[in-house]
Amino acid sequence: MTREVTIFTCVIFLMPIVACLAPTARGLAPSTDRKETNTIYRQQGRVTGQITIAVLRSDPVVYAKTVQRLREWQRQLVKMADLKIEIESQKFNAITISAPLLVVSSYPAAFERETFLHQLRAYAQRGGIVIFEQSDSPPFKTRQVHAIASDHPLLTHPFSFKSLPRQARPQEVFLERERIGFILGVSPTIAPFGPLGTEHYRPRNVAPRRPVGSDWIRSLKLGLNLVVFALDNHLNTSPIYPT
Repeated sequence: MTREVTIFTCVIFLMPIVACLAPTARGLAPSTDRKETNTIYRQQGRVTGQITIAVLRSDPVVYAKTVQRLREWQRQLVKMADLKIEIESQKFNAITISAPLLVVSSYPAAFERETFLHQLRAYAQRGGIVIFEQSDSPPFKTRQVHAIASDHPLLTHPFSFKSLPRQARPQEVFLERERIGFILGVSPTIAPFGPLGTEHYRPRNVAPRRPVGSDWIRSLKLGLNLVVFALDNHLNTSPIYPT
């Protein structure tokens, strides 16, 4: 038997053995499933975990304020949760992220809204929940907005909001009979990611007032409910990619 034949025979013999070996850590590629990076659970009465929150970058000033408020919400959150937040920006006409939650604090121009709504619907079909913070001139029709019941998971888990004023309750938003997310209630002192302040709703000729401090607690809890709801929705949704 020649040397070349011997080597070829050894290679053929070893191939099935090598195929059965477990891959080494170096050979593993990082997971591309963003769902693995979003986990939330309760431990000893505290909410613990991490989540990616996308923020729509339409108006630069509004975007900066939204990110700042999210960071403040996270800082205040240490009182009741250990939650790591990764924030990613998204353009209104290129919402490609698969994060469980997308915060929309400003809307694009009217002539660009059809593209915007198409992007939102595709995002929701990937398992995302949109939270609309701006109640003035939304891009969808009022008949697409529905009140949520007092026993809705957003108001009951993990914190109960039975006494939440009706005007402060978020409302569900539907596009083509599919829920894409929620729009905030008209409360300047209670919002999922911290009080928005009266300047968010007040007429321009009315002086702003500081929000009631105790409403930060309800805002923190409402935000946690929203995060938990969005993550549950994200994990339980089979991706749908429209043709």
